[in-house]
Amino acid sequence: MRQATSAEPRSSAGWSTGSRPTPRTWDRADGYLFGPDLLVAPVLDPGATRRTVYLPEGATWIEVPTGQSLAGGQSVTVDAPLDAIPSFTRSDHVLELLRG
Repeated sequence: MRQATSAEPRSSAGWSTGSRPTPRTWDRADGYLFGPDLLVAPVLDPGATRRTVYLPEGATWIEVPTGQSLAGGQSVTVDAPLDAIPSFTRSDHVLELLRG
């Protein structure tokens, strides 16, 4: 495991995407970027098994649990099992988690 060399703050999904916030990202309070490249979309509704997530434009996103590639600038509905938080990484910054 590598030691952190900087602390990237979490931010709302609309502000750190490398592009200007859009009306679709202004009021997104239920998802956030952890650093510049990891989008986390926790499930907030009790009993929910699926979750709709807006993927900010300007990037292609990889769904971490499945490895599926998804275009930014759209809302997607993904599975949200109890043992996995819906999360996505920018395709040009693939996490070591995906390298297995």
